[in-house]
Amino acid sequence: MKRFIPFLIAAAFSVSAVMAKDDVPREEVDIQGTWQLVTLESRGEKAPEEAVKGTKLLIKGDKLALSGKEGDLRRYRLDAAANPKTMDIPVGGNVESGEEHRLCKGIYEVDGDTLRLCFSQSTADERPKSFDTKGTTYFCFTFKLVKVKEKE
Repeated sequence: MKRFIPFLIAAAFSVSAVMAKDDVPREEVDIQGTWQLVTLESRGEKAPEEAVKGTKLLIKGDKLALSGKEGDLRRYRLDAAANPKTMDIPVGGNVESGEEHRLCKGIYEVDGDTLRLCFSQSTADERPKSFDTKGTTYFCFTFKLVKVKEKE
């Protein structure tokens, strides 16, 4: 299971773009913030707790960083009207030059302070249709929103 984590990290950080928070579409507002990874599942099996411990996801504007660090932010795209809702992360290519890139295709759902993401293992694979990883090569991440202490 640990060998798949670097793939998703690399996929998530292959390209970047800039967008102001005020430009974030309404459907993306619910996923903004810092999220703590609590479970990772593939092929119907959960990764050991030590494999996910300390992994954070930062979502800011139209960018995300699985490292949780602003310096690693990379672009993503959502379709909140799809059922299930979809998330695409461009992999490879060069956005600035217009070079073609592949998409890491996934689905997502937000339920209060829980965010679930499910991605195909390869950009050549079809988009997941559910969060069930049994009999598939999908990765399913479950994150909890990190609560920020308010300043007094």
